[in-house]
Parts: sequence; structure tokens; C-alpha cells
Amino acid sequence: MTKTQIQTRIALLETRMAQPGHHPTEIYTRIVGYYRSLANWNAGKREEYDHRVTYREGLSEQLSSKSDKPTSWLAFVKDNCPQCPALKSKLPLLPFAGTIFNVGEVQGFDAAVTHEVMATPTLILIDENGNEVLRITSALDWNRVEAAL
Repeated sequence: MTKTQIQTRIALLETRMAQPGHHPTEIYTRIVGYYRSLANWNAGKREEYDHRVTYREGLSEQLSSKSDKPTSWLAFVKDNCPQCPALKSKLPLLPFAGTIFNVGEVQGFDAAVTHEVMATPTLILIDENGNEVLRITSALDWNRVEAAL
């Protein structure tokens, strides 16, 4: 590459880096006793990661005491999220209305903070009292939604 091509490439990369949300986030999490980038995990460990559930204090007690069925939903997505279209395509299958929040916008980000959403896509099923019935973070977990209905 010539010096001009290198400088052009650097300028392009600096422009992309200056725009938040336009480059992937590196996720580090614990695996077999130490922290490692999720991008470097093998397929088996990645599958285990996809099935992890984030512990939220008080939620398990709340869910175990609830027998109510969901009556609405909240979906949290982002424009450049590679897994969001799959989840969004399943939302019309739900037998009740809900709201889609784009976390790239101020209103969507504020709603995500309120509901402690840490990743996109996230689907939260809500009962008639406003309590969370179920939360999934992938269209691959849609069978859990169907079981909750």
C-alpha cells in the first residue's frame, strides 16, 4: 500500500470510531477459570454462553410466585444488531400488543436502562400487573416464549 492509501484508510477508520454504535463491542466473560474474549471461544463453549441466564436479585422469587400469563411485551433492538431481525420477525406471532424500543435512540436507551437491558435483542414479556414474566436475548430461545403463552 502506498502512503496515501494508508492515510486514507486511517482517516476512514478514525471516522468510524468517532461514531458510537458503528463498531462491534468486544465481550469478555469468564470461561474455565479466566476471562477471555467471546470472539475467541470455540463453538461448544459459545453454545454454553448462549444458554447462560443473568442472575437478577429478587427476580427468581417474583417469577416463582407468579402464575399470570403475559399480556404485553417489550422488545429492545438496535439498527446494526445482527441478531435483531430474527427476533423482530417473530414478534407478530405474539397474541398481544407490545412496544419495540431502538436502544440507539434516546427514548429506547432510557427504557433499556429502566428495564436493566444489557444486550440486544432482548424480549421481555409482561403480565397485567406490569411484572416481568420472561426475558430472552435471542430468537433461538423462542420456545421459552411459546411455553410462557
